Amino acid sequence: MVLRFGSRRAAALLIVVLGIAALSACQPAKKSPPASGECTQYFRGYVLASDHNCAGLGAFSGSDRYMCKPTPEQGVRAHLQHLRNYADPNSHWWDLGNPFEPRPKYDEAAFENFPYKGQAPRWIDLNGKWAVPGSTYGQTILRIYNEMRAEFGLPAVTDETTIMGASELTAAQIGQRVCSVGRCATWKPEITPTQMAQVFLDEGAAVGVRGDIAFCQSILETGWFSWPSSPSAAAEASDPAIDGYFELQNVTERN
Repeated sequence: MVLRFGSRRAAALLIVVLGIAALSACQPAKKSPPASGECTQYFRGYVLASDHNCAGLGAFSGSDRYMCKPTPEQGVRAHLQHLRNYADPNSHWWDLGNPFEPRPKYDEAAFENFPYKGQAPRWIDLNGKWAVPGSTYGQTILRIYNEMRAEFGLPAVTDETTIMGASELTAAQIGQRVCSVGRCATWKPEITPTQMAQVFLDEGAAVGVRGDIAFCQSILETGWFSWPSSPSAAAEASDPAIDGYFELQNVTERN
């Protein structure tokens, strides 16, 4: 193509061509997925046990707010504090029993301005708010919990069961249930099921949330703490009753 620079039309065309070239040169390079085991705010596409994220917080495609914590206690604390925010319209970051556990893009201000604050007092109210798909999310959590209660001769709870309240199962009972259904063989965390259950009960007591049922929520989220879709568990058969839910997110508004 020959451009005659005395022509206004040719000069304008040259500017467009040069502009496109400059714009192309400024395009951001694609980032490689985080290395296995690397703790990052960017979701790598799967969850590792070492992330200490048993609730799928920030686990959605393209997420820049994925939660990864250095200890099980911190991960569980963030999970249960988030449940308190869903359940209690009067929740505040400074009044959670234990220090607030922040995560990427979920600081004190985000906790205070959470759009679902107080909108899910019952477990079934998490449907369509916490998880996708979410139409029976809360009911599935309660089904897992009721099956656990039945093993110890306890009556079933109803769909009216609230997120806030005192736990009714012990850590020993929860740990026994994990092993009685054959899930100790695929258990991934660095602490035992009973120890993990105790963390849920302790953190739940501090923040006023049913830690025993929150443990069952994590059973649903993680496939009985086996993370079947993670590379280390790819060869394991997943539980057909566990589809793997992740918290519903709008990357511009929610946490």
